[in-house]
Amino acid sequence: MRSTLKRGVQTRKRRVPAPREAREEHFVLRVEDSDLAEQLREAVKEQVAEAKESGLKLEFTKPGRDGSLEFRGTKRPVRVLDLPTFVECYKTLDDIHCVKLTDVSQVLHVGANPPLDEGNELESRDGLTHPFRNVRRRVFKPPEKFSAQEVTSLEEDLLAMFDGWAPPQHKFVDTEEQCVQKDGEVCWEAVEEEPGPVEEQKE
Repeated sequence: MRSTLKRGVQTRKRRVPAPREAREEHFVLRVEDSDLAEQLREAVKEQVAEAKESGLKLEFTKPGRDGSLEFRGTKRPVRVLDLPTFVECYKTLDDIHCVKLTDVSQVLHVGANPPLDEGNELESRDGLTHPFRNVRRRVFKPPEKFSAQEVTSLEEDLLAMFDGWAPPQHKFVDTEEQCVQKDGEVCWEAVEEEPGPVEEQKE
């Protein structure tokens, strides 16, 4: 059988994009009003969020990050903020195997008082969970600046430590600790050195 393909020529099938109705869109919606948040949560559970009877509409100005959320006849301001970190979205059908779908890097804040980062109106001050509250100031701090003299001094101290010498005004202390339990709490204590054999003095 003779091949109809020419040498050096590769054939590729053109990828047909999936229809917009089949694509999944992921976003994080943070609502200040607890009553509104509960109503939206129930609407999503009942799969009526897209129904006309719920009156859910999300609109944005073009171009811009400000918009409005209309739900059951009431409009509230919305602002798009950048999250401190990426949030991974997973999907499962059997509660065992998870498939990663996308990364979310922004949050839609519904309310008049978005948690803005100091000096930046586009970044959210907080993350999604309670430990990430005010995370930009606590964790993502601006880099500290050191002078050339401080860097040189630190380099000399490190080289001295690699050679077995302690930096100036410091000393090495070799201690041995053991994990003990006292009054129901676990703590570390220094191991007492056992006295060595006493040598008899010769007369």
